[in-house]
Amino acid sequence: MSYVSYDFHKSLTDYFNDVLTTYFVDTNRLRHVTIGEKTKLTDMPFAFIIPRRVLIPDATVASVTWEGVWDIVAIDKDSDVEAGQEKIWKLGFDIYDQFMSDRQMGGLADLFPQQVEPDYERTDDYVLHWILLRWMARAERSY
Repeated sequence: MSYVSYDFHKSLTDYFNDVLTTYFVDTNRLRHVTIGEKTKLTDMPFAFIIPRRVLIPDATVASVTWEGVWDIVAIDKDSDVEAGQEKIWKLGFDIYDQFMSDRQMGGLADLFPQQVEPDYERTDDYVLHWILLRWMARAERSY
């Protein structure tokens, strides 16, 4: 049973990475995508994929529903607060629109947006902007 849980988790994490790479890194909208790893803040803009949880279903039934939550956080910096906010909102909603264009995740699962939350932090040299996009994926499997 744990292999199936890992398989679900890995397949969907890979899907998020593939979409971000194809539509944003390959077109120079993002410098890179990392999956829960450390990165240098100089390589901006970039995105983190942060797998949050997979809810393990009851294994005693013939058909089970798998659910998982993933965060995508896009980060950029700008010296101007308003320009940076506009850029991160645009990038965040372009990412949102791209994932919403295939709500079945290529047949892997159904995708449900959960939260969109932008924010920023001012430093002495620049303003760091980010936008969190939280997604839930759900798939029903028969055994």
